[in-house]
Amino acid sequence: MRDHPGTPPSTIRVAFVAVGCRTNQEEAATLRAELASAGFAIADNTDHADIVIVNTCTVTGSTEARIRRTIRSIHRQHPDVRILVTGCLAQQRPKELASEPGVRWVVGNRHKSEIPRIIGGPGGVFYSGFQPSPDESLEVADAVEAPDSAARTRFPLKIQEGCNYQCAYCIVPSVRGPSRCADASQIVRAATRALDIGYHELVLTGTHIGQFRHADCLDLSALLQRLVALDGDFRIRLSSVDPRDISERLVAMVGSHPRVCRHLHVSVQSLSDAVLTAMHRSDISAARIVEELAALRARHPDVAIGGDFIAGFPGETLEMFRQTLDNVLSIGFAYGHVFRFSPRPGTPAASMGDTVDEAEKSRRSEALRALIRETRAGFVRSVVGTRQRMVVEQESPVQGLTSNYLRLGIAGVTRPRNSWCDVTIRTFDPDTDTCTGELRQGDH
Repeated sequence: MRDHPGTPPSTIRVAFVAVGCRTNQEEAATLRAELASAGFAIADNTDHADIVIVNTCTVTGSTEARIRRTIRSIHRQHPDVRILVTGCLAQQRPKELASEPGVRWVVGNRHKSEIPRIIGGPGGVFYSGFQPSPDESLEVADAVEAPDSAARTRFPLKIQEGCNYQCAYCIVPSVRGPSRCADASQIVRAATRALDIGYHELVLTGTHIGQFRHADCLDLSALLQRLVALDGDFRIRLSSVDPRDISERLVAMVGSHPRVCRHLHVSVQSLSDAVLTAMHRSDISAARIVEELAALRARHPDVAIGGDFIAGFPGETLEMFRQTLDNVLSIGFAYGHVFRFSPRPGTPAASMGDTVDEAEKSRRSEALRALIRETRAGFVRSVVGTRQRMVVEQESPVQGLTSNYLRLGIAGVTRPRNSWCDVTIRTFDPDTDTCTGELRQGDH
């Protein structure tokens, strides 16, 4: 399709490729809704697209390399497709990405809301500026796609952007800026719209949602309290929190409120005090993290606790790593995302000496993953036989997601997508990491 300033949006087909963190995935979903609302046609894949939007990540060097391969592959397979690159890598390396074949636009994080206008106009556009003020308010997108049209059953509700912490390994404050929060009343309006059109699950997303602060709603727990008071049959899931932001009130809501998912994902990174100090995260101790999460597990054993971990941080000795292993076992994580340390240019950790060699990073990463597979098996076995409520994501045979973040399948049963289904967990196969369930008696 050739460029023409008069081309109506409805004839422009847009596909999405989102690489990296959960925030990237949810931002792509929000942008999809905005483009659909603006009249663009949404393509299911790159084979049927005029424009492909690649939402990028820069968390590790391997992720950056994968993104570049993805862009080149799209261009090689579809040389007429115009590519727009946005996200964190676009913010950090705009000139390099602009030189990639097929790339027509590079749009920094701060300009994502302008993408519908950018791709609807003629010519290539290059945006890179980004220095938002901490006082700048985050706008909540007005566009909300219905569950069926979006091919989703969970609605991402972005409440916050950026981060005020300065962790030694993290490039995020440089590419997403300081923490800015959406107006609580805008969040409530967006949530109400999503519930009115049929969503049963809202996911609170952001770079660091625990830093949510607003004059009308003091913190994340207060915002949760306001949202759970809305009318409707729904639940709210937290995307990820920092251990420094876990409060008794938040834990109580995750553990017992019927409208808050029994699921807490924590960006732990390490459970060794020496490593946390080197990471510039010494304002919380490993002992306190273990105490809070183990207490949550003891009081509410069916709450799924997940975590992010970095293996092989500069200066991490084998003994320090073993401290993390011991503490992971004490908490009993339901799952975990393990990353080998990858130095990011511009961060303090990139110039730290005493680095762990790559082979040892790999050994430690696999050891941590193996242990988490064990703790996950223990968690799932502990909830076999319990009744759970899930939102159906696949109609036949039924598959869905429970409040405590388990994916269940029910053989021989059909239910509409985005409907509720009360099930009893019956089996778990640790080799395939699959759970099966059966409908509550009387619901067949």
